[in-house]
Amino acid sequence: MLDAFVIEAEVDSVQLSLHAGVASCDDSDEADAYCAAWGANMTAALAQVADRARDDPARAGLFAAACYMHTTFKATGPTIGGRSYVDALGDWLLRPGGAAGSVSEDACCANGTAVVTYNPTC
Repeated sequence: MLDAFVIEAEVDSVQLSLHAGVASCDDSDEADAYCAAWGANMTAALAQVADRARDDPARAGLFAAACYMHTTFKATGPTIGGRSYVDALGDWLLRPGGAAGSVSEDACCANGTAVVTYNPTC
């Protein structure tokens, strides 16, 4: 595996709308449950990146926010632990495995319910 820093929305609006046909996560209880399952699956899929980053922070990094968005990440937000993706990527590039670590991730769907817990800074 090549070195990689992954930036991902745990509840990616483009993947949900264009690939899964879910226009909004809050249209119905069924949409909420589908989005929560999607977020849980995305988090599980990103676990390989997180595990690698924890094992060898110089080789991998992750910024995964619990947001219903796709490409609207900004230098000011969303934030995880007070850090934006710019902060996390900069730390990874300039100080691999530095004090802040190379994994910043939310747990949007780890609560076992059929509702997504969104990051309030999205």
